[in-house]
Amino acid sequence: MKCAEEFHISSKVICCVTDAGSNVKRAVSLASVSNHLCLGHGLHNLVLRDGFGNVQELHDLLVKCRTLVQKLHYKASQLEQIAEADVQMNLLQFVSLGEELEDDENDPVLDPANDDHSYASLGTLRQTKSVKGDTPTRWHSILKMFDSLVENRRYIRTLLDPSSEGICITPEEWAIMRDLSEFLKTLQSSVELLSQEKSCTFNLILIVRSVLLECLEERDEDHVLVQEMKRCMRSKFDHRFPMSDTVVAASLLDPRFQHLRVVDDYLDVKGVDKVDFLVKQTLDHIKECNVTERVSASNTASESSTSLEQLAVRHSTSTVDMSNSVRVECHSLLGLPNTVPEGDVLGFWRRVAEQYPWLSRLAKKLLCIPATSTPSERVFSVAGQVLRAKRSRLHPLTVDKVIFIHDNYSVSKQ
Repeated sequence: MKCAEEFHISSKVICCVTDAGSNVKRAVSLASVSNHLCLGHGLHNLVLRDGFGNVQELHDLLVKCRTLVQKLHYKASQLEQIAEADVQMNLLQFVSLGEELEDDENDPVLDPANDDHSYASLGTLRQTKSVKGDTPTRWHSILKMFDSLVENRRYIRTLLDPSSEGICITPEEWAIMRDLSEFLKTLQSSVELLSQEKSCTFNLILIVRSVLLECLEERDEDHVLVQEMKRCMRSKFDHRFPMSDTVVAASLLDPRFQHLRVVDDYLDVKGVDKVDFLVKQTLDHIKECNVTERVSASNTASESSTSLEQLAVRHSTSTVDMSNSVRVECHSLLGLPNTVPEGDVLGFWRRVAEQYPWLSRLAKKLLCIPATSTPSERVFSVAGQVLRAKRSRLHPLTVDKVIFIHDNYSVSKQ
């Protein structure tokens, strides 16, 4: 927490978004800060460990594809030449057929006075894509690897020598790769919603969670190995995407997601209705926030005085009045239509802040939590590109300025 104290935000630390590493979880526990698991890391482990890791045939196929990509890495130029020659030949055949049809109809489209029609100069119809490998820390890079291999399937066999027979992909394995690509694309499109930087994502967790569960349902047209992979992932889904009171409260603060089935099931298990649940969450967060602000304002406050502050707030006569006010707000909020103008939930709460003073404080506190650590990891990636071996002597302040300009270029250039 020294970093938080240095920037004077110790009273504003609401939740730490981390991976599931034991060392990180231990650090959060020692710092006495609430923790939320990054859903990006959760999906990564769900796909690689619980999916590919538990289906041996798919794991072997993944290893074979990696070996094949490594083998083709040194033959990239040859692969491009073969692909270009193939496309050029198809183009010339197409032009030849077209000219024959024109002659038969005696209605040529081309000017007969001009014999310099060079169709070969038109270039290729296909922009050859290279074979891409996967990255251990990015599960969706497997999707790019599969797609690049499938796209270059016709030319890969030509490049492989007889000694590479062991890494040749069979027709059945090509079919499996196509099914896997289709499945992984559904997961990728769903989780991209949680990796946004310019809008809140914490309120989207439960709807994305529901979509991911739907993606894991087995279909008759799926390959048997893909069905087995889905079963393995579904068995570990609750472990990778745990439910919590904070996540449910964030969904209730968004009128679009107040009636999700997963919310109703969660509250049924707890034996509480939506109003009582939201009232309790609001009171707990507001009391905690008030005590923290008062204690942080006085750096000399002792541990005993902190406990007395908490007891005083809990048993204050004003707490009853506040509870009634919060209950009225919750009833009103849960009765609103299930729409948010332009999908801007922050703009919605900005407009109704005066109508819902207590709930707007809870919304301001919860909706600022990111669903994943992807935005911060993007900053790390930019920093890695800025601070290289030849730039190792850059002053830290200069690095910060370059990263800031990179992330805010549209504003800086004005």
